[in-house]
Amino acid sequence: MRKSCLAMLVVAGMLAGCGGGGSSGGNSAPQLPAGPKTYSAAKASAGDYYVFKNLYREEGSNEQAYYSTRLVSNVAMNGTVSIKYLDDAQLSSSPQDMGSRNYSADFDALGRWLGSSNWRCGNSTNPPMYTVAPLTIAVGMNWEYSGVGSAKCSDEAAVQTTLSYKDNAVSLELVTVPAGTFNTIKVNRNGVEEDDKVNYAIERSCWWEPALGVEVKCVTNETVTNKATGVKSARTETWELQGYSTQKLGRKSDSVLRFAGNWSGRYDIHLPGSDSTGTCAFTIGLAGNVTGDCSGAAVYFSVIGAISADGRLVLNIANGNPDWVVAGTVNSTEQISGSWNSPAGSGVWVVIQD
Repeated sequence: MRKSCLAMLVVAGMLAGCGGGGSSGGNSAPQLPAGPKTYSAAKASAGDYYVFKNLYREEGSNEQAYYSTRLVSNVAMNGTVSIKYLDDAQLSSSPQDMGSRNYSADFDALGRWLGSSNWRCGNSTNPPMYTVAPLTIAVGMNWEYSGVGSAKCSDEAAVQTTLSYKDNAVSLELVTVPAGTFNTIKVNRNGVEEDDKVNYAIERSCWWEPALGVEVKCVTNETVTNKATGVKSARTETWELQGYSTQKLGRKSDSVLRFAGNWSGRYDIHLPGSDSTGTCAFTIGLAGNVTGDCSGAAVYFSVIGAISADGRLVLNIANGNPDWVVAGTVNSTEQISGSWNSPAGSGVWVVIQD
């Protein structure tokens, strides 16, 4: 996947927050005609989530698939919304072979992206920008953006990218994706991203669900030009909403995909006359199958099971020992905890998404 300053923003269109108004503080304000109906997104709540399936292909390469959960982690008093992105990919045919990465991003009360970061890299734009659409929108609106993106990783030089986009809300359309059927506004983008080495020409169509304040589907086509050689290549990406939950609207379509990926944590054991601790590692596959184990100096046990789309968890000891009992509860999209009992002692365990 390309390493431009917007590489982590390919699916960062989750702009949930307070419905925004006119001024965009440096980012050209969308022009609102008098005629068409205006829609405003419901305010986000901590715990809201949106799960997407993403398909990405570079010219001459095989298509890659990954899944991204956008989890609202905090809504500040000033309307700033913090989002955690939990990305997972199936690396091989084995359900246990999952690759995971996490990062976070902030959006202002108008729905503009302020920046994102992970453990070693940070990205931002100046001025802030709408990644897909504003939180208050009507058919016929159009808006433009011109700015600079910055990307800095801890062990690399900073990269500056000039950004130029033209966006148009062109029509009302009914769209069906795995998460359901939605009344959407189609938003088209034509844009250019350019750094000192590469030029990206972008054409994109997104279908924006105005009440949710999120796109339910996007199709992007890029033409990439190497400025030194003039060689061009093509890249395509599509993403579709698989499941979601929004508290203010009381709407949801549960998906087991929000739990997929690698989890790790610890256990505590209580033995006669002593206590001990160890580590736990679980993998949840795309179909909800659970495999994992907890191990340490005092004890080892392996667990299998399944989790359902609505978060019900069923676990068993992998070796089928009837004297061992493992229990678990899904505390949130990010944490699962439980207890275990055996003739040797008892304990508790907890894992969080890697």
